[in-house]
Amino acid sequence: MRKSGRILADTICRVLDAVAPGRTTFDLDRVAEQSIAEQGATPSFKGYRGASWTPFPATICASLNDEIVHGIPSKRRRLEEGDLLSLDFGAIWEGFHSDSAVTVFVGGIAPNNEAELLVKTTETALGAAIEQVNPGGRLSDIGHAIEQTAAPEGFGIVRSNGGHGIGRAMHEEPLHPELGETQPRTRGKAWSSDRHRAHAQPGPLETLTLPAATVRSSKGRMGARPDPRRPGSCRRSPSPGQASAPLHRAT
Repeated sequence: MRKSGRILADTICRVLDAVAPGRTTFDLDRVAEQSIAEQGATPSFKGYRGASWTPFPATICASLNDEIVHGIPSKRRRLEEGDLLSLDFGAIWEGFHSDSAVTVFVGGIAPNNEAELLVKTTETALGAAIEQVNPGGRLSDIGHAIEQTAAPEGFGIVRSNGGHGIGRAMHEEPLHPELGETQPRTRGKAWSSDRHRAHAQPGPLETLTLPAATVRSSKGRMGARPDPRRPGSCRRSPSPGQASAPLHRAT
């Protein structure tokens, strides 16, 4: 799994290097597919059905602005300055999956203060969640930490998605929401590998699920997910406003 994760981290860096106004989300997908293949791995997402009857058609998910997750790359989707772009990556190395996500502002500048706060809050929420990951810890403490970080900033959690285990399969037990009380029943194990998210979105907790499982805000509000990698892990400095958790502005 460590090797799979390193392949994915390198792929994320290559794709971030390609993010620029005028590029399409299809362009980014091609970069990711080539990177994964060159390193002897295969994409986790391409052909994946999950809860949808429609196989996912691409290597990465590329979600723009009001798309929360599972956006489908397209030659018709051209990036513009200030777009909030969430990218989700998955790879398989010798039967082991890795899964990660990052959110960036195209051109490196947030379109407004609310968007900038959204991304910063998801980054903080991810850090709070990671602090709760300990042998014997409770899964609900993770969701509680995310929710308690988001709420003071006026954001709420997108409830249609959550964290999950990962290993031989992309989605494994335990599944857990990104909110909760501090008295759960399920405890973590020392060997567990868990994929934590912090999905936030401004506005009411209302989403729409489109074909191939694309999830979009029903109110046209932005969503973000934090970057779990260490700052400076790419060849160049990360673009401002990278994130990995969907939150929403409470009303």
